[in-house]
Amino acid sequence: MRKPNLNKQQVVCDIRNYIEKQRNYRNAALTAADVADAIGISRTSLSNIMREEMGVTFLQYIDKLRLQQAHHIIANRKTCDLEHIALLVGFATERTFKEKYKKTYGI
Repeated sequence: MRKPNLNKQQVVCDIRNYIEKQRNYRNAALTAADVADAIGISRTSLSNIMREEMGVTFLQYIDKLRLQQAHHIIANRKTCDLEHIALLVGFATERTFKEKYKKTYGI
């Protein structure tokens, strides 16, 4: 664990690196606790920093990344196997993916 005096901007960079750049958002089983452990902070600190510094919850951030990736895949392909895309970007089920995609993109 890190020391109590956290550099919040560095933690945000660590979060983004672990989740986005390493593409760990594609893991359907990824939890806030996994990310917190990987970057060396408590789950509570992770949640607080994400909410305060990034303006989102852990799940909102993960869903946003997954949906952006799915949208990119769909936009660049002529045919779409939605179940495959859902699993590829990290959604556990096609149903969850469809619901969130429709809510976000209206289609």
